[in-house]
Amino acid sequence: MYSDYTATMQEALEISIRIGLDPATVTAREASIIASRIAILASALNLNSTSFSGTIVLQTSARRKLSTASHRRLDAIDTSDCLLGGPVYALTITHTTADEAERQRVTAFIESDGGMFGTISDATGEGDNAVVCVPISVTSLDRETVTAPPPPPFILAQETPPEIPIGTIAIVSTVIAGVVLCLGGLCVAYCVTRRPKQKREKDSEATTLLQGVKVKMPDETGLQWRALKL
Repeated sequence: MYSDYTATMQEALEISIRIGLDPATVTAREASIIASRIAILASALNLNSTSFSGTIVLQTSARRKLSTASHRRLDAIDTSDCLLGGPVYALTITHTTADEAERQRVTAFIESDGGMFGTISDATGEGDNAVVCVPISVTSLDRETVTAPPPPPFILAQETPPEIPIGTIAIVSTVIAGVVLCLGGLCVAYCVTRRPKQKREKDSEATTLLQGVKVKMPDETGLQWRALKL
């Protein structure tokens, strides 16, 4: 996804050679030098100075490759016209904004005659001035891209099922018990009414036989009791 608009501007500064001059003294005063340049831009365009940032890099060749905050490699400005023979510094200023029209105002100002910055007084802190040997110019117009975070995983909301009223549970239990009892009674009735016909006939025949049998007593059989002689 896209984010802020950026404009990168560069100028070259040179300090005359003198005995005992240490080139590192300029980069040590980086913050104050950059702040002075940003103040010019913010005041001329009526912008907040926090939308600007900058760096100072000692040039080791006329066309050294420079890196901006967005890690894009840019061709440095041509410093071959810096003829004073002293150390040359590339001053890079980056303007960042969410408003494209604001960025266009900044670039229009830099590309006009009003974009020419003057000499930096006391650039080394030891009385040495840094002169502009290459005027400031826009070297890059970009729009930053930011990787969007992955969306959160889709999680279905877990709903708690509603509680069943106690009265409903009692009614359902009573109905189920009644149904079970009814089914049990029907099963018993079915078993009784569906006894095998042959078994019923056998039971009937046995009953008839028992009714027709007469048990004779000893006096009816003609038997008499006699005394036993020893």
